[in-house]
Amino acid sequence: IVRILDANDNAPMIVAPQGIVQVDENQHAQSFVVNVRAQDYDSGENGHVSYSLANEEDVPFSIDHFTGEVRTTKQLDFETEKRTWRLKVRASDWGEPYRRQTEKLITVKVLDVNDNRPQFDKIDCTGTVARSTPIGNEILNVTAIDFDADDVISYRIMGGNKDRCFSLNSITG
Repeated sequence: IVRILDANDNAPMIVAPQGIVQVDENQHAQSFVVNVRAQDYDSGENGHVSYSLANEEDVPFSIDHFTGEVRTTKQLDFETEKRTWRLKVRASDWGEPYRRQTEKLITVKVLDVNDNRPQFDKIDCTGTVARSTPIGNEILNVTAIDFDADDVISYRIMGGNKDRCFSLNSITG
C-alpha cells in the first residue's frame, strides 16, 4: 500500500468577489460589505484558509479571519471622505512547514445616499412689493444648495399664498 501525503504545493486562490463592490454611505459600523472566498487544493491543514487585510494605511474595514466576511468599522460618508477604497485582501493557508498566501485588490465604492437636506442661501427673507408692480415681475429669487451628488432641487410655495397672488418657478426658484 502506497499512501501519497499532501505537500503544501498550492497557494490559496481568491475566487470571489469579482469586480467592484458597492456599499451605501451612512450605514452603521459593522455593516456587511462582501464575503471573500478562497480555494486551496491542498488537503488537511495545508488546505485550511484564513483571511486578513494587508493594507499599509488604515482602512475603515475589517475582515473575519475564518469566514472572509468584510464589514465596515465606522460609518462612511460620501460627501466628506474617500469614495473609493482599495482593500488588499490576503488569503493564507495553514500549511507546514511553511504557509502559502496570495493577495488580491478589491475595490469598494461608497455610494451616495440622499441624506442631506437642501439649504437656502438666505433665510427669513422679507420685502415689500409696490402696488404698481406689474403682474409677472420677478420680486425675489430663492436659491438653495444640496450637498448630495447630482441631486436636483425643486421649489414650491408651502403656505401663505392662499389667494394665489404669487407664483414660483419650480426649477429656478
